[in-house]
Amino acid sequence: MSILRADSIRDRAGTGAPDFPNGLTGNITGTATTATNAQGLTGTPNITVGTVGCGNVTSTGDVTGVNATFSGNLTVQGTTTTIDTAVTAVDSLSVDGAITFANGKANGLSNADGVDLRLRSDTTNDQVFAIYKNGAGDAQRTAFINSDGSSAFSGTAIFKGGLAEKYNSISGNLASNTNHSIFNGNVIAFAVGDTGTSLTINFTDVHATLSQHEFCSFTVILDPGGAGKITTVQIDGQSPAGGLKWSGGSAPSAGASGYDVYTFALQKYGTAANNYIVYGAATNYD
Repeated sequence: MSILRADSIRDRAGTGAPDFPNGLTGNITGTATTATNAQGLTGTPNITVGTVGCGNVTSTGDVTGVNATFSGNLTVQGTTTTIDTAVTAVDSLSVDGAITFANGKANGLSNADGVDLRLRSDTTNDQVFAIYKNGAGDAQRTAFINSDGSSAFSGTAIFKGGLAEKYNSISGNLASNTNHSIFNGNVIAFAVGDTGTSLTINFTDVHATLSQHEFCSFTVILDPGGAGKITTVQIDGQSPAGGLKWSGGSAPSAGASGYDVYTFALQKYGTAANNYIVYGAATNYD
């Protein structure tokens, strides 16, 4: 077997690199350097190149690198199981479907505690929203983030320059529409007047949403028709064990005309379904 040793191999004219019409086979050790294209290299060489020109790159083993920069598109058609390092900057992220945190931790909460967090995009309303649970016994909750960075909880609160809150417009009256979910808005306005002298309003989805030592408030706007007034407040069908406390010490009278505006503050002092105190007040606007 002949061995060729040379410090430099050039073409016949001595001005450029030689041409290998049948290609190069075998393994390359050391460093292979090219100014333009590197093709057909096998084995485990160190390659320093100006431009790598190739078709498909296939690896049956592990591919390890230090830094990689892509000026074009990157497509991953399998399952990316682990990303050990943090993603520090993403100019644009388009997700066709859902991002699901099924294992490990999401926002510091372990999936072992019943946490479920899913992020979805709503292109119609230009929002990203998260559907989540804080634990195994927690009800499903939804939080929205608008395209300008503002947020809204379940679509009822909008944070702009100040605070703008959507109200729940009811086409009927309170007597025919007793139940009102916290997810439909904390301000409720009735289009039809109430003449019943003892009205009941039931605020729903509250107990599963509030934790112990939390408050929420509702504003109720109704036309009393000269007689209609709210005398009973329930929370998810339960009468508050701490009672309904009225401003001034007694239940208000119905306004003779105009609109009565009620405010109810719900204080959750325990974990039982009826562990609430409700603070109520009413003002007539004519």
